[in-house]
Amino acid sequence: MAIPLEVRGLVARYGDKTVLENLDLVVQRREILCVLGGSGCGKSTLLKHAIGLLIPAAGTVRLLGVALDEAGEEERRLVLVRSGVLFQGGALLNSLTVAENVGLPLEQHTDLPPVVARDMVQMKLELVGLGEAANLYPPELSGGMRKRAALARAISLDPEILFCDEPSAGLDPLTAAGIDRLIRDLRDALSMTVVVVTHEMASVAAIADRVVMLDDGRILFDGTVAEMRDSSVEAVRDYLARRAPDAAAADTGLLAALGAAGVEEAE
Repeated sequence: MAIPLEVRGLVARYGDKTVLENLDLVVQRREILCVLGGSGCGKSTLLKHAIGLLIPAAGTVRLLGVALDEAGEEERRLVLVRSGVLFQGGALLNSLTVAENVGLPLEQHTDLPPVVARDMVQMKLELVGLGEAANLYPPELSGGMRKRAALARAISLDPEILFCDEPSAGLDPLTAAGIDRLIRDLRDALSMTVVVVTHEMASVAAIADRVVMLDDGRILFDGTVAEMRDSSVEAVRDYLARRAPDAAAADTGLLAALGAAGVEEAE
């Protein structure tokens, strides 16, 4: 069986700016991989290459064994149908009901009879705890319910690999914890591989089998959550402590500036 996601020597550029430099990454079957890093480190760029929205400047991205930049249109379509994406904002269509949103991939990519498709949609809604919300419209849902509805749509075709972009962003801690549990439960129930781009350490601790941290376009850390907590790499420790890399120097400079202005530190 093909490796779910294999990235070899990936170089990504926007114009003259290199965002990812010679990046190698392999994601194993049924693994939940969390991708971390500061703003602009390349997390979203990696995700876009993984689902074929961007073409590598160099290197290869293989999704379920298929090199997306080399595949023909039909081969790309067939492999992308075997994957699912949970977008950061949900990307639900407000003019459609929840059930209609979840049923869109079935309508577009299968020839299932309508009654069978409706049953499958209801099954997916039950899996995410929205069995009674089928006829509601997205504006009628809470933030957590919208994420669940978007997740139901992302798994409507029973994907082998699921990509999640900031799944708990904008949610309160309890709702976010519920989404985390749901992702892990769905992985177990559907035997999926899951790649999660996030900056929420609480979510990482709850769901990650493995963590990759990007910095300046390269992989700075690759290991378990426990290994990350014990890491001696300064940038990793700064990230976990939510401490700017030059915080100590900045504090010293600020005190010096205040002293020069005649302001004394309070005793």
